[in-house]
Amino acid sequence: MIVNRSIVYELKTAMPLVYRHRCQTMNYLFLTGLKYGKLVSMRPYSVESEFITTSLTYQDRMRFNIDQDGWDDLDQDSVWLREFMISLISDWGMFLDISLYSEVVAFFRGGEEVFTTEVEIINQGTVLGTQKINLLNPDISVHLSTVKSIRSYKDHLQRFLENTTLKAMQWINLKGHQLTIKTIRP
Repeated sequence: MIVNRSIVYELKTAMPLVYRHRCQTMNYLFLTGLKYGKLVSMRPYSVESEFITTSLTYQDRMRFNIDQDGWDDLDQDSVWLREFMISLISDWGMFLDISLYSEVVAFFRGGEEVFTTEVEIINQGTVLGTQKINLLNPDISVHLSTVKSIRSYKDHLQRFLENTTLKAMQWINLKGHQLTIKTIRP
């Protein structure tokens, strides 16, 4: 609900208010261009509320750098993903909750039931279990993140990839004003 074209009220019946609720309210602020919000949970026995604010303007969110060093257009799906993410960030801007970006990629790839699947985790020929991941196609996974330490996280993703039969992972990291896209191979 928007009141006086100046404040977003996010009304919930959740118990208690959690981080995810705060992120959703912040997303509404970013997408409406407003600075103030009130998160309200009207539980059966009490009302809980929090004031949410941001100093980021629309112009701030639209100012970003793209680091494509290390990205390979492995196939048409990879080209689509790179172009789609750059277009999406150019339209939506940065600083939204990562789940929004993930959900829209999943939507355009056929929905969560098509985009997300389980792959086997294998160590020295032994299947250790399965892990749900997002697949661009049967050989290439997609991973979106918001990490600060690119190098150590890239190493972590590479170790994970080495324990699958996947040929590559297309990694997209959105942190602050930096959009980093990289291709990781085992």
